[in-house]
Amino acid sequence: MAGSANVALLAVPGLVREEYCFPAGSGQQNFVWRGRDAKWHILMGRQRASHAGVTFSASYDYHRKRERTVLAFRMRPRQLAKSLDVGLVDGGKPGTLVNVPLADYATGVDVQGAWGVYAVPLKAFPDQGATITEDHPDTMGLTNMDWSNIRGLR
Repeated sequence: MAGSANVALLAVPGLVREEYCFPAGSGQQNFVWRGRDAKWHILMGRQRASHAGVTFSASYDYHRKRERTVLAFRMRPRQLAKSLDVGLVDGGKPGTLVNVPLADYATGVDVQGAWGVYAVPLKAFPDQGATITEDHPDTMGLTNMDWSNIRGLR
């Protein structure tokens, strides 16, 4: 997107503090770093609400940059996007999770056609999201997302 800022959330191993799968034992993930490339491999569980995520070793402040920042990545198999959401988590106690349907932000496919290409503007994420405590969404209400303290991706 023109005028967008690029931030390498998973650029180096030191940026990832913790990885997790929910429910515990339902999936696997690993990270591979080679030169300037970072890959996040995820094997998802089949249970409803299964997810994988990472928490960052430092917070990211997008409060003032949200309007011009895009979360961009490639994924395969691209057909899986219709069943997935992508989410961000703030560093509050409890935290707030905001997410959007991934398929809504497909921008194309790579040259070989195997990878889907996605670009999710941060302004597309809602201002409020589910409260999460110990990685369990609280469906009782919504809390405001703290865009100055982004601590996780899932």
